[in-house]
Amino acid sequence: MLRGELHYETRSAKHADLAKLLDKRAIILRQSNELLERIRGSIYGAVQHQASRMSYVKRGRRTHFTRRGRGRRSPG
Repeated sequence: MLRGELHYETRSAKHADLAKLLDKRAIILRQSNELLERIRGSIYGAVQHQASRMSYVKRGRRTHFTRRGRGRRSPG
């Protein structure tokens, strides 16, 4: 049995099929939502990481937004 599956007391086979279909959909939706949350979290983390490596550099009157780091190739 799948997690979060409900037991249906239905009057007809058609109703049972519909209920099963809906349940399957609900499970798929839940899984995709969890996946989306995870993706969003990882993106947010990456953005935070980038922001932490950024720094302001003044050149003359202009202020530039540059990345500090160990060059382009090596991460960190």
